[in-house]
Amino acid sequence: MLRKIADAAPATFVTLGSGYIIGGGLAGTQTMDRLNEVLSWPWSIWWVAMIFLGGISLVVGVALRSRDPAKNGRPQDIGQGLELFGNSLVGSMFLVYMLVLAVQYPLLAIFPSLCWFLALASTFWGPFAVIVRDIGRAHRRERRP
Repeated sequence: MLRKIADAAPATFVTLGSGYIIGGGLAGTQTMDRLNEVLSWPWSIWWVAMIFLGGISLVVGVALRSRDPAKNGRPQDIGQGLELFGNSLVGSMFLVYMLVLAVQYPLLAIFPSLCWFLALASTFWGPFAVIVRDIGRAHRRERRP
């Protein structure tokens, strides 16, 4: 249960934050000013929308997989797919932002920001790697002696 909460908590927070931005709650604030400084207007909204979509997918995926762990069926498989999609999408968006920063600014001036974005990306890519590993284990053929 704690693992599911640990998987869903970061997704919930990025979904709430990006949903608030999409809803127009942050127009003219420091967050949008910084975002528009790094990414131009259509790309900044696209970036936030992808984080929102990935976060929603991840939260729904965790909810579907948490229903009844004893039963392994269609909801579990759909949930696992949504988790894979959400983790990879959100993690990738943090990496994209980090790479855009690295291209625009001197490395030493933004090194702490790069570290923060790598930490954020790893929050999502870690569970993605675990799910891929579990799928590999589940579908591995038994070796015969």
